[in-house]
Amino acid sequence: MSRHWAPMSLRVRLVGVVVVLVAAALVLSGLLATSLLRSYLLAQVDRQLADFAASPALMDQLLSSNGSGSASPALPRSPPGTTAPQQPPLPSDFYVELTNDSGEVVSTVSDAFSTTTPDLTDAATSTTSPPEPFTVPAADGATGSWRALTQPIPGGSVTVARDLSDVGAITERLSALLLAIGVAVVAGSAVGAFALVGRSLRPLGEVEEAADAIAGGDLSRRVPAADPRTEVGKMSAALNTMLGQLEESFDARAAALEEARNSEERMRAFVADASHELRTPLTAVSGYAELYRQGAVADADVPATFARIERESERMSGLVDDLLLLARLDQQRPLARDPVDLLALATADVGSARATYPDRLVEVVALPGETVPEVSGDADRLAQVIRNLTTNALRYSDGPVMVRVGSHAGTATIEVIDHGPGIPDEEKTAVFSRFYRSDRARSRESGGSGLGLSIVAAIVSAHDGTVNISDTPGGGATVTAELPTTIP
Repeated sequence: MSRHWAPMSLRVRLVGVVVVLVAAALVLSGLLATSLLRSYLLAQVDRQLADFAASPALMDQLLSSNGSGSASPALPRSPPGTTAPQQPPLPSDFYVELTNDSGEVVSTVSDAFSTTTPDLTDAATSTTSPPEPFTVPAADGATGSWRALTQPIPGGSVTVARDLSDVGAITERLSALLLAIGVAVVAGSAVGAFALVGRSLRPLGEVEEAADAIAGGDLSRRVPAADPRTEVGKMSAALNTMLGQLEESFDARAAALEEARNSEERMRAFVADASHELRTPLTAVSGYAELYRQGAVADADVPATFARIERESERMSGLVDDLLLLARLDQQRPLARDPVDLLALATADVGSARATYPDRLVEVVALPGETVPEVSGDADRLAQVIRNLTTNALRYSDGPVMVRVGSHAGTATIEVIDHGPGIPDEEKTAVFSRFYRSDRARSRESGGSGLGLSIVAAIVSAHDGTVNISDTPGGGATVTAELPTTIP
């Protein structure tokens, strides 16, 4: 059976099941209706037979139909000298047979409208108490059947029979009518079931389309929502939930892969830049050392040569320190969390800057605020933030530099303002990248490694803060770092 059903679609299977069930129900109901009708008609015939067999005029009419006007002595007639009451003639649809005790037929009355007669061979032995109707076939091998009732009488018995051809005709007509109705109902049920099942299974087709789209790479595709009270609706909701989770998982994986690729690219660039930056002082140190070893340096130039070697060594040492600091910050190692007064740090840094650049105007200004600009963090790292920002401003500008510190609404602010050439908008984010230089030649000449602002961004981020660059009114750049304060 499965071999025949396997190629069929679910829709055809369901319609087939509905048609079979409807047809079976119609057949059973038709058989029951036909059986009940036949039983009802037979009960009517039995009642007619019983009423006719109990008729008081039946015997007189049978005796009078005997031709001699006399009957067997054992069969009583009406009392002498009396006249039988006038009765209507025998119904024409009854067959009556009178037999004596010996089983001999004394008299018969045939059904005038029937072409057959009943086979009453065993009618005399079919007498029960009380008498019960029974069915006999037609005599002489004819088709059809008769319903008969044998009534015992003194000296014999009388059997009344009636042809059942009309009962058969009625049941046949009913069967034909039920068959026609059944065919119409089955056909209508098939059409209705096909349409209803198709409508009910339409969401499954939409699920199939969505699955094909998802298999093609469209992870945003969803199954159309259906009534959540239905099985299809529940399935659609579950599928959409699963598809949403899959999309999130794939997006997260794609983002992780993209981040990994970006991180790998940054690492390659970082290694390349670090190698390049370290190669320059190493080459200088190695070159001057080789010149000195070969005696190519004049005695008068020896102090200057060693001073150059020392500067390059310090530059290389500072670069290595910066790289180590960035590596520690990248590993997200915990920083010290102590109360830090940013105004005091800024004042100390400005003092150092004035000593380093005595011919430059550097000042610190306290911003108007509600509280002392105090944060919870690592004092050394935060001091490095102010130092790097101040040093950058002094290196790349010729005008005055102002450091402003304040606190407002739970946020501490550090602003370093210069009046130099400023930073183009397209570079305001890039300058925080490692080894980025807007002017590489000038930056290297000024001693910068391209890591100062990268370290600033990393330290501020480690303190849950942000840093950005804006234009200074009148020209220049303003670097603003914002940190959460310990005092609201």
